[in-house]
Amino acid sequence: MLSALMVFCLTAQAADADAKAEARERIYTLTQQGLEFFKQKEYAKALGVFQEAEKLMPENPTTVYNLACAHSLLGKKKEAFACLFRSIELGYLNLAHMEADEDLAPLRGEKEWAEVAAKVKAETARREAETAKKARDEMRAALAASERLFAFDFDLKDVNGKNLALSDLRGKAVLVDIWGTWCPPCRREVPHLIALVEKYKEKGFAVVGLSNERVAGEEGEKLVRDFAEKNGINYPCGLIDTEFLKQIPGFRGYPTLIFLDREGKVRLTHVGYSPQAVLEGMVEELLEAGKPSAPAGGSAKRRWFAR
Repeated sequence: MLSALMVFCLTAQAADADAKAEARERIYTLTQQGLEFFKQKEYAKALGVFQEAEKLMPENPTTVYNLACAHSLLGKKKEAFACLFRSIELGYLNLAHMEADEDLAPLRGEKEWAEVAAKVKAETARREAETAKKARDEMRAALAASERLFAFDFDLKDVNGKNLALSDLRGKAVLVDIWGTWCPPCRREVPHLIALVEKYKEKGFAVVGLSNERVAGEEGEKLVRDFAEKNGINYPCGLIDTEFLKQIPGFRGYPTLIFLDREGKVRLTHVGYSPQAVLEGMVEELLEAGKPSAPAGGSAKRRWFAR
């Protein structure tokens, strides 16, 4: 009976996955049709197509945004704003695109338009706070585990010819950024890493950038060095290759952040761009866990008494 139940559950899961894949494929087809109707200025047909797409996946923010555009172009401003605000709640947060999108031009003279930027900022802040909390919880759980995730080390020259070794950073909490100057999310994250160094360097924290460039040797070093100088990078950067990445089990992409405790143990890895608040939360948890404990009696400072 148990085996039969397991087979049934697995079959049901597979069927559900297939249904979702079919729905996504159908939504893609409908979206392309709707955009083509936009080009032909057949806005009523576009609205019908996007309404069909919404029935398949009501929580898709792009579909709801496209509905807002269709309503806007048809002069249905009330419906347009309702869909626009709902798309924001669902996660469509590209304010620059909204402000430039000609499909929404009929809405910009309305008083409700002033709420758009406020709602995007509020939803962005809410989501970042939620993500930051999850990141803190993830770091706490990682620190609660006694074992390191995997062995990791580096001992090389940075792009300015100076020694760059993990052993020289022992006693500090370290964030290693596996990145590349060619990688848009990596470049977007660099200002956050600069800010982390400024904020936490006095608390025993360091960042190291290890870049895997598409060109090796001096040419690759120059790319990284020029990028670092232009963008005010305040942490050492070195050049690595694909062979180096074999240290990281199941390496998945750029940027990859590796968080190491004060003993040089890997406690957590994170793949992809992260907002400033998320990174700060993770670093603060890492630093808090590594604080030296005060001796019994309260004060960490040794007292000397004359007899």
